[in-house]
Amino acid sequence: MTLNSLEQVGKESYLLNFAVSYAFYYDKATDLDKNSYGNIVQALTGQLTLKKSDSAYLVAQEGQKNLTVTWEDNQVQADPDLPEGLLGSWEAKTVR
Repeated sequence: MTLNSLEQVGKESYLLNFAVSYAFYYDKATDLDKNSYGNIVQALTGQLTLKKSDSAYLVAQEGQKNLTVTWEDNQVQADPDLPEGLLGSWEAKTVR
């Protein structure tokens, strides 16, 4: 996570501007119907308002919040429906 800016916008509240990248592994148990799996890698930017609460800072219920996906590499795939031995090149011939 990269902190781009932190600006005080109230007595005890701050506007946080950030960028983050993460990779999520999507496994077959996530989608049993399609049996798909793989990685989803995303880059995000956003802003949110933090408010001081006792000895911690929490995301405020009110105030500015936004999150934007700026880049994604979706590597999710499904196993082919055909058995491994049937995959390859096929040639059609007319038999007389």
